[in-house]
Amino acid sequence: MFGGKVLNRKLIFLNTMIVVSIGSISFVPVISAEATENQRGGIESSLATSTNPLHENPPTESTNDQTEPPKNTENKSTTENEQKSIMDSMKEFEEGTNLIKEEHEGIRAEIEKTVQELLKIQADIAHFNKQIQQFEQAITDNNKIIEETKANINENNQEIKKLEKEIHSLNEGIQKRLEILQNRARALQRNGGKVEYVNVLVGSSNFSNFVDRVFAVATLLKADKNLIEQQKSDLKKLEDKQAIVKEKLEGLTAMKIEYEGMQANIVEQKRQQDVLKEAVERKEQESLDFMAELYKNNRDLALEAEAIKEKFLNEQDGKFEINSESTLESIEYINQFARTASNTSDGLVEAIINSYSYIGNSVYVFGAGRNQIDIDNGRFDCSGFVNHVFSEAGIHVGNTTDTLKNEGVKIPSSAMQFGDLVFFDTYKIDGHVGIYIGGGKFLGSQSSTGVAIADMTTGYWKEKFNGRVIRIQ
Repeated sequence: MFGGKVLNRKLIFLNTMIVVSIGSISFVPVISAEATENQRGGIESSLATSTNPLHENPPTESTNDQTEPPKNTENKSTTENEQKSIMDSMKEFEEGTNLIKEEHEGIRAEIEKTVQELLKIQADIAHFNKQIQQFEQAITDNNKIIEETKANINENNQEIKKLEKEIHSLNEGIQKRLEILQNRARALQRNGGKVEYVNVLVGSSNFSNFVDRVFAVATLLKADKNLIEQQKSDLKKLEDKQAIVKEKLEGLTAMKIEYEGMQANIVEQKRQQDVLKEAVERKEQESLDFMAELYKNNRDLALEAEAIKEKFLNEQDGKFEINSESTLESIEYINQFARTASNTSDGLVEAIINSYSYIGNSVYVFGAGRNQIDIDNGRFDCSGFVNHVFSEAGIHVGNTTDTLKNEGVKIPSSAMQFGDLVFFDTYKIDGHVGIYIGGGKFLGSQSSTGVAIADMTTGYWKEKFNGRVIRIQ
């Protein structure tokens, strides 16, 4: 892990901030700006005449027959020392550059590893979001059922109360009728039971009156009996209905208790999912912080590499020709490292990293991302998201793919680096745009995921990538 690592080598004299570049390195021998025209074009010819790298002037043909005096031994010793110093300087420079390369590759590997971890974290967060959404839907559905059950319970309670009133009313009627019958029975008892009825019959004035009295007594007895039986029958029906309603109420009450228990269980499961999601989000933030630290280390490393090169060139300062292929490659490596590093601002790196917070917390909406309400709610289309990220870095760019593709500088896909814009032919040519983040991945707002990291080296995005890469200067 390279986070927070400070290089401590004798070749390094500068440790400040620069901008990261993650990209392929091609070595094209380039002589530094301090080299002379003779160094640029005449390395081989200058070395063909002498093995001494400090050879200044080729031997001239003598104009007379005098013999050249013997060389001064002291000068020869000085030349050998200078040659050794040159070789040591070149060796030191190449060794320092190799250490820089190793460190650079290590940081790039860590960044790639972190990107892969973020992809997994992104998938985990999406999984948790889906589960939490399902739990929330289940809670909503259960709440609806619980409320419906409560309404049914309330309705049944009202029906039970109504039946209880009817039963009470019938009971009052039965009780009143019973009191009448009891009063009659007491009267019969006081008058010797049925004798009174006999007297009623015997006391008839004629047969017709007798028949009428017999019918009246029979009717009275029958009416009392029928009324009592009817009231008893009605009372039984009400009691049966009340029993059914009570049984239904008991079932609804049990159902309510069951749903409330189920609801509590779902709420607890959602709480656990929230806890897990929070843990994953903390891990995501840690990974983002680590990536930011890696980028900072890489920027520092690029400046250190530049310092090594400048030290070497200052020591050379026209004293010798740089004719070693490995030395030339080292110079070009550092030049390329410094050039690519300077193309991405600190603000853009920070803005891109900060935009990772939208991963799993956004939705794709065509034409969105161009006002504060959309931004606050994570609503973006692809170009709206790119526009927002660059705006956060203080860089003004267009907000459509057609304008974005015509901004900045078009570069070959083999040289793309962190922060470059990459284009894809989806529903139209250059129909989709994202921000390259290294390792074959880009960050963008996709219709199926919202803001997410996607792999453009395989599958759909590999097929749709059209090779257009734009670097915003």
